[in-house]
Amino acid sequence: MMRASIAGSLLLLLMMAVGGVFANQVFSRDATHHGVGDFSCVRWTGARARRDSASEDVMVAWTEGYLSARVSDGVVTDASDVEDIRAFYDDYCKAKPTVTLFDAVNDWIEQRRNEIKYSN
Repeated sequence: MMRASIAGSLLLLLMMAVGGVFANQVFSRDATHHGVGDFSCVRWTGARARRDSASEDVMVAWTEGYLSARVSDGVVTDASDVEDIRAFYDDYCKAKPTVTLFDAVNDWIEQRRNEIKYSN
């Protein structure tokens, strides 16, 4: 009985360690990403110029989801206001049009590090 408990505990620790490794890879800038996060800022500024609210909404929704996912990585943000996200992309993408949304939002997190509270 005691061996089963120890084995179960060791298995749980191993699973948590492996999960932590994979979670860090998901948010790594070196990892391969697909989908909306791979859109460049050119796509954002184009959607804004065309007043393509459907495309904007998709990119903002992706950003909200990404920021929510980062909560599981220990990052807690107060950037859930849609207008804050739009304003960030407007300014950031004018300055860096070839950057992906994934890199842009991670830069935003880094820029706001002093304002963001970490739960760890």
